[in-house]
Amino acid sequence: MPSAVKKEPCLNWVFWFFASNAILFWVIGLRYFAIILPFHLSISTPLNQCLAWLFLLSAFVGQLSLFACTAAMLPTVLVFLWPNKILISTLSVSIAFLSLCLLCADVLVFGQYRFHLNGVIWNLLTSGQLTEIFDFSWLEWLFIGFLITFLLAIEISLAMFIWVKRCFQPLRLNYPLFLVGCLLFSYYMLALATETTASLSLNQQAYAIPLYYEVLTMALPGKHRLPAMESLYRSNFIEINHANAKLRYPLHPLIYGPIEKPLNIVFILIDAWRFDRLNAVNTPNIYRFAQQSWQFQRHFSGGNGTQPGIFSLFYGLPASYWSATIHEHKSPVFIDKLIQDKYQMGIFASAELLAPPFNQNIFVKIKNLKTSTPGHWPYDRDQRITEEFQQFITHTASPFFSFLFYDSAHSFCCGHSPVNPFQPSIAVCDRLVYTQASDPLPSFNRYKNALYYIDQLVAKDLLLLKKQHLLDNTIVVITSDHGNEFNDNHLGYWGHGSNFTHYQIHVPFIVHWPGQKPAIFQHLSTHYDLVSTLLTRLLNCKNPASDYSIGQSLLDQKKRPYLLMYSYTNLGIIEDQHIITIYPSGYFQIQDLHARFLPTNQLPVQTVHNALAETRRFYTW
Repeated sequence: MPSAVKKEPCLNWVFWFFASNAILFWVIGLRYFAIILPFHLSISTPLNQCLAWLFLLSAFVGQLSLFACTAAMLPTVLVFLWPNKILISTLSVSIAFLSLCLLCADVLVFGQYRFHLNGVIWNLLTSGQLTEIFDFSWLEWLFIGFLITFLLAIEISLAMFIWVKRCFQPLRLNYPLFLVGCLLFSYYMLALATETTASLSLNQQAYAIPLYYEVLTMALPGKHRLPAMESLYRSNFIEINHANAKLRYPLHPLIYGPIEKPLNIVFILIDAWRFDRLNAVNTPNIYRFAQQSWQFQRHFSGGNGTQPGIFSLFYGLPASYWSATIHEHKSPVFIDKLIQDKYQMGIFASAELLAPPFNQNIFVKIKNLKTSTPGHWPYDRDQRITEEFQQFITHTASPFFSFLFYDSAHSFCCGHSPVNPFQPSIAVCDRLVYTQASDPLPSFNRYKNALYYIDQLVAKDLLLLKKQHLLDNTIVVITSDHGNEFNDNHLGYWGHGSNFTHYQIHVPFIVHWPGQKPAIFQHLSTHYDLVSTLLTRLLNCKNPASDYSIGQSLLDQKKRPYLLMYSYTNLGIIEDQHIITIYPSGYFQIQDLHARFLPTNQLPVQTVHNALAETRRFYTW
């Protein structure tokens, strides 16, 4: 067959090639079913179960077929412009291969984190921040390489088979019409269920289908959009970034009184340190130090990722203000005051401060900021920042502020811990194939070995402070940016950034305050509270905390109506017995405290309204 061919055979080949790809998409997409079943289909009656299945199957077949049709558009146009066999087949294979890779990536991401690839994840990828969520071992990279090679081989083989065997038939419109019908049927079934009954909740099933709500928004434009569905996906329901808004932070100029005795301040953060790993076995040195300090045993970060966790600690604000602080290079009022009072600054981070770009907001005013630490493995870098901190302490006069950020527990799959007391421990991580049935113990032990190693380094920090007689005039805060889950809820969640259960947001929080007796506190406290505590108790700020934070004093035991949490992709509002998760599209879901869905629960509108008000209060509108 010559390179230049008639249009009809080329058009038929494109049709059947991408029709075959639609079947490949369906096969790969079956993983979504395995992830969401059975708890997403926990509908009350057999009839509702059948309706939920009917909706899920029609949405699944229609949406994934739409991806295949979209991929076929450019080759189809090329058939009419230049019907060249080699060009059309090469372009078709390339587009189909990339589409298949994206679908596989989305399946893997959704399996671990319960969110799909989207604009937020793309921004993380292009900004270099993706390693804050995904840190792959060599085995996982090998698996990815094998998968990519396998997918490319499938696409090339499929293309050659259809060309050589001439197995395609003339175009038949009944196939695409059936697929479009499936998609439209699912749209109006969702609309009908939303309008007629609260007993049939299809939102969780729809969210499991990639880009379903985004396509739905385009499919039902303007006046034809169904009002009852608009609340599920309207883009202005929650704006995580508020990119065009200008900060009004603080709300009023801060007024400070004189400070009788300035104290040094040291923040020690252990990335991905969960609340139940502060104990005499996993972190014995820190545990002993905690017995002589304040321990806040029901303490929560401001999010389930590094960016919202550290942001909330320094600003006392939710991460809805992240983009504005980056855009305006606005440092925290806490750091501003330390610089004004001539504090010496020692910032030592094992993970890069460029991703997330803390050098553009939290530490933007720190002169000669060191944004990265030498060392191939996180264990090497953790050792290095310990040595650098010791040099800083030895040669720096008071008052000083120091921030240490240990990374080995977050990147426990990279390299090998120098100490391995917890066994059995997995030799190489293979998290890409984890399921609800996977045994978490070997991975959990590898994580605990990393924590044990960090504990030894932190012991050196604390011992040096003691030897230098600095503990008598130094506030030491030891905590984490977020937790880390190992399928603790038995729903297939691994790592962090995927839900707002306490395994991912509940963290240790220890405060050594000179002159104060050890104490254990059981009331709720959050990262938002640290800045207000330091500004009022130490730096003698006269303003109310509401002028610069959404937090309150760490020692204030007043009951909180809710906890406000952020992820990289969504917002969480935690009440007494349930978690409300709101996505950028406006879709929301309600879960219990163990991430089990509560499909019949009504959205507490007043609570959501109050929480969203906090995400906007420090903007000028």
